[in-house]
Amino acid sequence: MLVDQVKAVTTATKEIEAKISSGVWDRQKRWEMKREVLFEATKRLGDFDDALVSLHTVYLTERINRKPGEPEWIEAKGSAAKKFGAAAKKFEESRLLAEIVCGKEVKLACDNFLLVMRPIATGITKDDAEIYTESARERTLRFLAVTLAIKKELEAT
Repeated sequence: MLVDQVKAVTTATKEIEAKISSGVWDRQKRWEMKREVLFEATKRLGDFDDALVSLHTVYLTERINRKPGEPEWIEAKGSAAKKFGAAAKKFEESRLLAEIVCGKEVKLACDNFLLVMRPIATGITKDDAEIYTESARERTLRFLAVTLAIKKELEAT
């Protein structure tokens, strides 16, 4: 009888240990996935912002040099627009992944950043000479909101 009780306690203990171990493992894997997604989103955020700077620089340089329509400017503007489009797409992909593994705050911050960036890029390509400069404060605030939301999400786990 005592042997049966010890056996039962040992079995129960092993089952509890396995469940705890499995739960810790699952939490660790979820944390690693979240961290990977958020680090990638942070990199893509920087790339997206850099692509907007490049777009602005090409259009501004063309305007200053007063040689609109020349083949090298057409090519440079096309290249900058393509870079911006690719960076926007990659950031959106990261935003979707972050939405899956994170809370609403990261998604909302990313959405708000996108809402600011797209019209600025459109304005730049339509020769709005002031939109980039005029949007500096808003761009910076939205950029910081994304980085703060990511930081908060990483510290929450």
